[in-house]
Amino acid sequence: MLSNKLTLIFASLVTGLLFSCTPVAQDNPDDDYRIGEKLESKSSLTSYSGDATKIVALYDSTISKIQLFDLENKKHIKTLNSGLDKAAKDHFLLYNEAGNYVVELTQKGFSLIKSTGEVIDNPIKLLGMPTSASFRPEIGLLVIQDDANSIGILKISNQGDILKSWVGGSKIDPLSSSSLASGDINENGELLASLTDGQILKINLESTLTLQQWIFEKKGALATKAKWVATLQGQPDRILLRTSLVEKEHTLILYDLMTQSMVESKTFQGYLENSGRFFNPHVVINDNVNQEIIFITTDGNQLFSSYFQRKSSMSNINVISSVYDKNTENLSYVQIDRSYLTEEGYISLNAVKEKRTFKKIRMTDYLLISEFTIPNNTTIDFSSDFVFSLYPNKTGYATVYSGDGIVSHEFKFFNRKFLKK
Repeated sequence: MLSNKLTLIFASLVTGLLFSCTPVAQDNPDDDYRIGEKLESKSSLTSYSGDATKIVALYDSTISKIQLFDLENKKHIKTLNSGLDKAAKDHFLLYNEAGNYVVELTQKGFSLIKSTGEVIDNPIKLLGMPTSASFRPEIGLLVIQDDANSIGILKISNQGDILKSWVGGSKIDPLSSSSLASGDINENGELLASLTDGQILKINLESTLTLQQWIFEKKGALATKAKWVATLQGQPDRILLRTSLVEKEHTLILYDLMTQSMVESKTFQGYLENSGRFFNPHVVINDNVNQEIIFITTDGNQLFSSYFQRKSSMSNINVISSVYDKNTENLSYVQIDRSYLTEEGYISLNAVKEKRTFKKIRMTDYLLISEFTIPNNTTIDFSSDFVFSLYPNKTGYATVYSGDGIVSHEFKFFNRKFLKK
């Protein structure tokens, strides 16, 4: 069933779009060696379980503050002051209604901002710049990694109170010279990690916080370190890993921590173009030789791969984000109509704020249900049912576009009280 769905999803995608083709094909280096996900300027509208969230938090660069919107009840909830580095170029946010607080990260560190407006700057000391994070507010855990390879761990209450915290280095096992390469938190609150020597560890975060030292179990080893680790919803003892020993060769491994063995592995040739670890982990590889796109994912029991021919007439189309609703069997995604690649090789949802298109496909019969242009210069997020757009407007303006491209709600004038008289 899943194999059919995958074929359906990406056959539909290829009929209407194509992943980006950069002038010189290369692996995406920014996708490698991190804890959790790359940081974004907005919170996620999808939880780890795949359910749509009701509230979205976005950084409003017009007034240098954080906006919270209730998208179910169609109201602007509040505006929160930004944390320690208001002048920073980039502001990254972590938020979910399971936790009544916002985590804001910039080049100078991070702030925890409570719903009361109280701001706690740098609740733990990281000497480097935050680069990625694994955030599980439903179990009150946050792990932040910086560019000095420091790893900060926080246990946070629903109201934003810090219950426990600790900062550790990347050397986990005192009996080994290896260090942490990549990892992610599973639903049991364990950091499942790959070390640079190929070891796989299950790190008990609660015990680590209590004893202020790394507490872990060894769970076998691979021949080499994993470039990334993805946890699987509903299967806390299984992970998906990607390794790459040589350029243009990627091995996807489904691994069982209980048996300490590989369930299945497959090797693919080509350049890594995109991947996602947050719910329904997957990898997209560009095979320039055969002009094919290779998509690989898993249901936790086996790996599935699909191959699609790249159309030369659509070489400037790039999918930057997608959401699959398993209840309605609809696939929604945002695409841009030109290639875009940052110097680091990373494409994010709001890195390009022009020429973006939202599409929704009914997977049961390939019907294109919705297609419309997203307004330029807006910070967006989307679910399977709508697109939320925050405009760079001094008085405050945002819209919710329904799946048919019609503005179903407008938020107005929420910035008026901040205008200088």
